[in-house]
Amino acid sequence: MSRKLIELMRVFSVNTPVVTPVAVSESGDLETMRRELRDIKSENEDLTSAYEMTQQELDSLREKARDMELDSERRSVVNLLKQMNSSESGNVLDSIAQTDKQIKVLKSGGWEPPVETEGAVIAIRLMSNFLKKFGICPMEEIGAKLELNLRQSELYEYAGSEFVDEKEIKKVEIKAPGWTFQKEIISRPRIQECF
Repeated sequence: MSRKLIELMRVFSVNTPVVTPVAVSESGDLETMRRELRDIKSENEDLTSAYEMTQQELDSLREKARDMELDSERRSVVNLLKQMNSSESGNVLDSIAQTDKQIKVLKSGGWEPPVETEGAVIAIRLMSNFLKKFGICPMEEIGAKLELNLRQSELYEYAGSEFVDEKEIKKVEIKAPGWTFQKEIISRPRIQECF
């Protein structure tokens, strides 16, 4: 062997750690490490499960928040429409419906609006179409005649003489249609007893 090779082997053996068999005392450390690894894996699974549950709860909360926001918007629209059709505001929705009906009756008789009022006629038609498009619906037809008893009259704003009893039937006419928005009543139809 050459000197260089011998020197190289000596340097290599000095710098290389000696591998010794695992002693009995070290096997306990190995078992401890295995137990710790199992614990870490179990904790990881628990954290992953908790994360998934938290994510589901977060998704549910987001959905509830979206529903609450939509409900709040719907309530705001309903409150605005109720205010628009209140007597303090001049029953705007009822006025639009009544004017639209009158225009249709006049036009069916051959009437054409004068040029000066044509814009108002178009505005009423557009407003009426707008209300229908967005689900703001009349409940009854203006001018329709009904016969009803006391219990049925409670579904309307009734104007007329008092009912003698629950069996009495009165003839009434729809004066204002009443309105709904997304199944919520904005205002009840107004009816008047026919004499």
